[in-house]
Amino acid sequence: MAASRRPPENRNPVVLRSSTLALAEELSSMLPDEFARTVLAGSLGVAWDSANPIRANLFAAGIREAVTYVLHLLALEEAVKACDWYDAYREKQKKDCEKKKIEFKDQPARVHRMVYATQGGISDKALQELGVDIGDAHKRLRSVVDGLSKYNHVRPGNVYGSGARGYDAVP
Repeated sequence: MAASRRPPENRNPVVLRSSTLALAEELSSMLPDEFARTVLAGSLGVAWDSANPIRANLFAAGIREAVTYVLHLLALEEAVKACDWYDAYREKQKKDCEKKKIEFKDQPARVHRMVYATQGGISDKALQELGVDIGDAHKRLRSVVDGLSKYNHVRPGNVYGSGARGYDAVP
């Protein structure tokens, strides 16, 4: 009879500080529905499992999906497509697709949903006239999502585990 395999013993249990739990609860309370809260809870559960060597990757994937889900709720496809600022993108995309001889798909990308979530249908020009610089908010939000995407894929050299500097790539 083959010996049964036991999961590795968790030698480095994660001790959660009350501030971490409070932050998780605060974030959860801001989410729009039970599905988003479930994705957050699952992502945090994975992140806190120090025995899981790909916990950072799985956490990033879960949080990225939660962000994408919330963006889809905040920026419905038809609402994004109705914006003047999206028309400029649409025309540029059409020309690029014609040049490359590929099919144009009129679908807002995540970045367009981010723009809509932060400025709605207000044009960039109108925001400038009001003295509102939304560009920094767009860059920060995109940077967060791009950062999550970096950790999302599990490949050799792209598995992140605890290291001296936080999360380092594991070969």
